[in-house]
Amino acid sequence: MNVPLRLLPCRNVYSYSLREYAVKAANPAIAGLGKKSKDKGGAVAKVKMEVEKDPNKLVNYVCGSNIMQTGEDIKIKPDSEYPDWLWNVYTGPAKKLHDLEPGTKEYLELLKRINIKRALKLKNLSKIRQN
Repeated sequence: MNVPLRLLPCRNVYSYSLREYAVKAANPAIAGLGKKSKDKGGAVAKVKMEVEKDPNKLVNYVCGSNIMQTGEDIKIKPDSEYPDWLWNVYTGPAKKLHDLEPGTKEYLELLKRINIKRALKLKNLSKIRQN
């Protein structure tokens, strides 16, 4: 075949389109290479929060629960004052589909969520292939 190399069809369409839109020269203002103005403020220093070290307060209060400037943290109550369902709440890792009983509400909700994720992946994949 005596066709010049530049006229051969390309299997990857994106290789040509990406080269056309390449940036030729970096803008110094964008790249941070330009002059710095004096009216801009510097970097804001992180606020360092104090860690509670009082063992009595750590045992009796939920430290950090009060977000207001006034008031105090929530006091921890005895276990008998909390509802029974609270102690049965599942706090382990997320359950897999094969761990659940087929036909239950939890199973169907997880199956729906998995199918929505799959549909979105396929939709995004088709968008990429169209471009």
